[in-house]
Amino acid sequence: MSQYTIPSREEILGTLRTSTDALNAEAIAAALNVHGDEFEVLMRRLNAMERDGQIKPDDEGLYHLSSSTGFIDGRVSSHREGFGFLVPDDGGDDLFLSEKEMQKVLHGDRVKARIIGTDRRGRPEGTIVEVVSRANTHVIGRLLNENGVWLVAPEDQRIGQDIALSGSPGHAKTGQVVSV
Repeated sequence: MSQYTIPSREEILGTLRTSTDALNAEAIAAALNVHGDEFEVLMRRLNAMERDGQIKPDDEGLYHLSSSTGFIDGRVSSHREGFGFLVPDDGGDDLFLSEKEMQKVLHGDRVKARIIGTDRRGRPEGTIVEVVSRANTHVIGRLLNENGVWLVAPEDQRIGQDIALSGSPGHAKTGQVVSV
């Protein structure tokens, strides 16, 4: 009995990248010289890659790269608890964005992200690599002064962080609703 080495994720991704068409599991197995009982091991690897968001099977069982560039374009959807999701333009599964990632963006912003793994619930988790466009050019909120720093607490609860003002608020007073 010969020792079998499972094709790495990189080998599988390379096979999909170099193919002119999407491939089914059998075609991936043939390209990687996988035979017999080894096919079940390959299927487990493909399922793990799908779960991690690296590849996506379509309705016909053909595997596609999640994104040809490795990045996922989409719109940010914020949750009032501080975390959020990237809703992909291609209609794929939402990408979980941690509170730390959400500090880079506001609800509705268009971004590029990449998958970095899965969250504790098994959902694909991402990191933002670029803010393509901002959804909010103005934010309405209540003016606050905390230890001499002027802040605007947004009225929209989906905007999870206060906005620091770079200077004085002019004639506005603490507690007033302002637009910045």
